[in-house]
Amino acid sequence: MSKANSVVVLDFETTGLSPTMGDRAIEIGAVKLVDGMVVDTFQQLMNPGFRVTRFIEDYTGITNNMLLNAPNCGEVMEHLAISSKGKTSLLIMLLLISAFLMLNWI
Repeated sequence: MSKANSVVVLDFETTGLSPTMGDRAIEIGAVKLVDGMVVDTFQQLMNPGFRVTRFIEDYTGITNNMLLNAPNCGEVMEHLAISSKGKTSLLIMLLLISAFLMLNWI
């Protein structure tokens, strides 16, 4: 089996762990590594469509004021998928899986 020389690491901040109970992502971070070196990064806050609790503000450091004018999850995922098209098909697959499981975007 050959080793991959390129990998994308995704990280989400969320309002909780249960999308079926209404929890949503409020931030995504992505780092692309090639041969172990960071070659690209992406970070974006995402407006979940409701006010986050004080607990989430304290836990994540992301406040309601920071989210007020942020794009929604679907807009951010679409932007990231379009900007990555043809570059990293695995990234697009991971975004779609993440969107389905965590963001209720699809």
